[in-house]
Amino acid sequence: MASPGWQVERVVQETQGRVERYYYELRQRLFEFDEVLAVQREETYARRGAVLRGTPQQVIDVLSEFAQQTARDILDANLPSKGAATTLSKLVQFFPELAVTEAVLEGDGVEAAVLAAVSSAVQAKVTVLEAVKPGLAAEAARFIILTQEDTLWKAHMKYMSFVKEWAGLKIYAGTDPITVYREEGLNLYDSLKTQLRQNSAFSFFQYQPRK
Repeated sequence: MASPGWQVERVVQETQGRVERYYYELRQRLFEFDEVLAVQREETYARRGAVLRGTPQQVIDVLSEFAQQTARDILDANLPSKGAATTLSKLVQFFPELAVTEAVLEGDGVEAAVLAAVSSAVQAKVTVLEAVKPGLAAEAARFIILTQEDTLWKAHMKYMSFVKEWAGLKIYAGTDPITVYREEGLNLYDSLKTQLRQNSAFSFFQYQPRK
């Protein structure tokens, strides 16, 4: 018959083992949570670094790509369901004096025509800014993109903290928290990138230098 002392020792060892497994699994789970945000952070910093250290032409190219992607966003969100008039009004909000008519939006090759017009609008805006001061267009684009990137990233980290807490509660509903966190984090990061390009394009065309 085992002595009481041996039984107590066994209970202590089993308890200690369970505690160690719990903390190991907890560290693993926290690592998985951190990895989701780490991937997004790496991509964000790389994108930010490219704009920060890019040549003036490279920065204008990034802004131009943001503008074209924004035009695609507007077409996809409005043209099929809301028609040409509403779509045109949305486009003009972002790109004043855009050389596009309702007839263009009702015809063939809509996306190609709109993207060409947006490209021309970007170049026209660059010309206006360069006439004020050489290099101003890239300077303004760089400042706008970096400001948007920093503001949106700070907000994103706050949202991800909320999602992390919310995802932790999902374990009680039988759902894997890391799966919830990863999926919601992806949705939030996609939203960040959409806001980045749309806010940057809008702000660039709204920018009016002081004379």
